[in-house]
Order: sequence, then structure tokens, then C-alpha cells
Amino acid sequence: MKSGFVRKALCVLLVCVLAASSALFAFAGTPAEDAHLQFDVFGNFRILNFSDFQDDTSLDSRTKSFIRRAVYISMPDVIVLTGDNIYGPDVSSGSTRTAIAEFMDIFEELGVPVAIVFGNHDDESALFSSSGPLSKERQMEIYNSYNVDISYDEGSSMSGCGTYNIPIYGSTEVNKVKFNLWMIDTGSVGGRTGNYDGMRQNQIDWYKTKSNELKAANGGVPVKSIAFQHIIVREIFSALDYNGSSYSLPSTAAPGSILGETPCPTDSSKYYNEFSNMKSQGDVLAIVSGHDHKNMFVVPYQGIDLINTPAAGYYSAWGYSGDSASRGARVLDVDEQTSAYTTHMINLEASNQTDYSTKSGSRVSINVSTLRQTCFAATRKLKDDPNKYTPESWNALVNAVQQTRNGILSDLEDDHITALYDQSDVTALINLLNSCMNGLSQGIFTITLDPNGGTCRQQTVAIELGIPVLSQLPTATRPRYAMTGWFTAREGGERIDEDTFFTQSSPSTLYAHWSLDGFWIAGDADGNDVRDLRDVTAIMRYLAGGFGVTIDFDHADVNWDGVVNLRDAALLRRYIADWAVDIY
Repeated sequence: MKSGFVRKALCVLLVCVLAASSALFAFAGTPAEDAHLQFDVFGNFRILNFSDFQDDTSLDSRTKSFIRRAVYISMPDVIVLTGDNIYGPDVSSGSTRTAIAEFMDIFEELGVPVAIVFGNHDDESALFSSSGPLSKERQMEIYNSYNVDISYDEGSSMSGCGTYNIPIYGSTEVNKVKFNLWMIDTGSVGGRTGNYDGMRQNQIDWYKTKSNELKAANGGVPVKSIAFQHIIVREIFSALDYNGSSYSLPSTAAPGSILGETPCPTDSSKYYNEFSNMKSQGDVLAIVSGHDHKNMFVVPYQGIDLINTPAAGYYSAWGYSGDSASRGARVLDVDEQTSAYTTHMINLEASNQTDYSTKSGSRVSINVSTLRQTCFAATRKLKDDPNKYTPESWNALVNAVQQTRNGILSDLEDDHITALYDQSDVTALINLLNSCMNGLSQGIFTITLDPNGGTCRQQTVAIELGIPVLSQLPTATRPRYAMTGWFTAREGGERIDEDTFFTQSSPSTLYAHWSLDGFWIAGDADGNDVRDLRDVTAIMRYLAGGFGVTIDFDHADVNWDGVVNLRDAALLRRYIADWAVDIY
């Protein structure tokens, strides 16, 4: 791993660009690893979880509107879809891409990384009929065609499609995994029969191996994690209260929890002890599931929170027409310092309510939709590398975002009412955010160029941060030598290449390095790659009239004056005798 002054650009389009770093890090792994998701500049990582859009090729307009509102409200670092993203029975193989595009096009436009797992309905009809949707593997290819998608299929060696992990790196410790997300495929078997599948043994074996790898890399301490999957674990029945005929939420359930239907976990005959293995590993804080459309709860059980995210869709084909109070999306916030998380819901209907101000003493509606969108754009900008900008302009943007998010947007979050702000405050914050985004100034870094035996037309150069350094450097020259590049040390050091970016902590001097490879050696008149008395003899015989001697003129012209004469022979002889004569 290189160190210090540079970092490599991402090999895939990363819409959430990398945050604070003056170190170099190289990417070469899974799409989720290459995305290099990080805690933000405030030490927080936010996940927005949608489940069960479960629609056909024309996603309900209410769901589409909610997706945008939820993203603007939450300003997430990653979006997680926990299955039944489409309703397989009503989607043909030829229209699968269209059905997926109904929501993925929105995420692509908004530019937030997306990770998906599949549910039992995504490929349901394909299991029984060739007229159904594409297989999960083919659907994964469609998801992967989007720039924002960081999901992947682990291959045929493991059951299902789409069991993987997403490492979350530190805000400043950019190469250290500080948190982890498990993405679990709970299978497709059963469909409408209710004999739901679950995490298979080879998936559990993979999870334990990967969990131990993360633990070992973390100094023997488990890396805290949250697992996302479609079908809830069977332990939910033990976590709920049971009166002999029905289940209810225990007193330990989080406030606002709703149990709108009896959970439908994995079939007992397909139970592979997912929960007990995660408990034994000691890394999983919560298991987040979808599947049960009317359930919206957080229930602690034996050290792991069992969480259900309700449906976000309105598709009437699956008979869910009510319970608007439990439709929505879940937000999970992870704290970098403690690895603890908190969670709350964005209710689908409530998110569309009017916001009010009582600052003037009366209840007056205010419009904050533009403020949310502007703050969302500014928050995305904070995913950029701060070393590209002057500290003053960067800190101004950080403070403006913090002021907006911790101020009016936080004040409105619970009940859509604020007593501290009015419409003029909203306008002022919009202007402030736009001003700070427009005012970001690229930093300038001045370096010295040492040609190291050659010549260069510039002794210093002003490097603009955020632009590849190589494109801003001149070329040095040295007679009969090839320049191999600019390096950070006179000998050795790191080479500046097309993917090198400078930061404020970069070295102040670069050195030209040279090579004679492919170039003639001055004085090697007979062309045997050695300078010795035989070359002197060859030059003298050539000057005496040849005597059948063939020499290379450029080799023999030791002093590069354009002629071969006794001066060249004398200079070469003195060089061979080590009389402190320097020739190239």
C-alpha cells in the first residue's frame, strides 16, 4: 500500500465521491469495496431502507414521489432495498428491465449508492414458468448496469444470488473498516405457498469466514454490523409476546412499533440457525427485514434487534390497500465513534404533510422542499475530497450544512412544526448553501522541479488540487537519456502517474529520473556495450584511414560536437583511466 500524498481514483463511477483523506488508498475488490463508502465529516453514516415496492412495469406514482421525498429528507449515504423490489408474477422476462428502471432511474438521477437484496417475489413466476421475470442472476446484471449500484452476485459457489458485505470506512481513517453491512439473500422457494426459504448453510459458512476476516483485520475485535434481508428470522416468535392464540409486541419494543400482521419467517424445515450464528459471532447489532408489509417494529432479542421495515409500495395486486400509517422507509444512523445505531421511520403519508412555522406567534405554512433539495446537494458535495479545496471554502460549506441539518430540518423532523424559523430563514439558508457550494475554491500547491542532471523549462510549478498532477507537469530533457518520470525522491520514491492527485501534505519537490535503456553509450565506438581501450583503438584506426574498421559515428562522438577527431579519443582515454572526466 502506498502512503502519504496521493490516492487513486475510483475504478467505477462513484457518485458519492470520497470524503476527507490526505492518504493514498488503492481499490481492487468487490463493487461494494470499490465504492469505498465512508462515515461523513460529522462522524455519521446514514442508511435509507426501502422494502417491498413490489410493483410491475408502472410503479405507482405515490411510491415514486415518496422515494424522492424520503431521499431529500434523509440525505442518506447509501440506499438499501430489502427485497420484493418488483412483483414477479406480473412482470415478464421482456419487461423486467422496465420494472426495475421505475425506481433505479430515480436513484441514478439522485446519485446515491444503492445496494439490493432479493425477495421471494422478485423472480417468483420465473421459478415455475418461462413467461415470468428474468432470474435473479439476470436481474442482478440489470442492477449492475446502473452507476450507483454497488450490489453484486457472489457466483454459483453460494446459494441464491446477492449475499455480500459492504464495508464502511472511517471518515479520516480511510483504509480502516469501521462498520459493516451484511446483505443476505433469503431465497425464493415457496412464493405464495408460504414455505419461505432462509439463509442456507453455505451462506452462513461464508458469513462466519468473512466476519472472522474483518475481526482479524480489526485487531481481534468484531466489526459491528447490521444485516439486511427480506425474510425475517424465526426467532421473532420468541421475541414477541404470545397469549396462546396471537402474538403482540413486548414492552421492550421501540416506541412507535407496529405489529400489523403475524410475521412470516423462514419455514422451520429450512431453518439453518442464522440468528444463533450471528449471535455467536458477536458482530451483528440488528437484522433488518421486509416481507411482512404491515409490520414496523424494533424488538430486542438476546442482544440483536429484530427490525421490520414495512412496505413502501401501493400495488393493489397483492391486496394491501390500507394501513398508510405503517407504509414508509426506515432510516438507520450509525455513529463512527461508538458503532452504535439509532433508527426511525419516514412515514409515507406524513412525509407529504405541510410544514408550519409558529415563529411569529401564529401558525403559518412554510415551504422547505427547495431547502431539503439544496441541502441534499450540499451533503453530496461533502462526499468530495476536501483536499481539493481551500480549507476556508470547505469549512464554510461544512458549517452551512451542519447549520441547516441541525437547525430547521431537525426542528421540523418530528411534527412538521417549528417555532424558531420562518420562510425568510428558509430563503436565507438556501442562499447560504448555494453560496458555499459555488464558493468552493480549488487549492493551489506550489512545488519545485529538480531535473536531476537534465534541464527543465520551469523550476517551480503551481499544482491545482483535484486535477491529476501529471497533466500539470512539464517534461525535462537530458541528451541521450530517456526521462522515466517525475518522482518524489532523487533516488527511488513514488512515481507521478496519470492517477496521482496532490493534497496539502504532498512533497514540495519532484525529481526527474532517467534511463539509458534504448540509448547509445557515448564512447562505445565498436558497439559492444562496453567503453574500453578497444573503443579508443577503433577511433584512432578510423581517423588513420579506416584500416577496415567500422564505427558508429554517434557512439564515437564522445563530446557531442558533431565531429569525430582526436579530442574524442583523448577524452575517452582519460575517462577509461579514471581521470575525473565525466561523459554520458
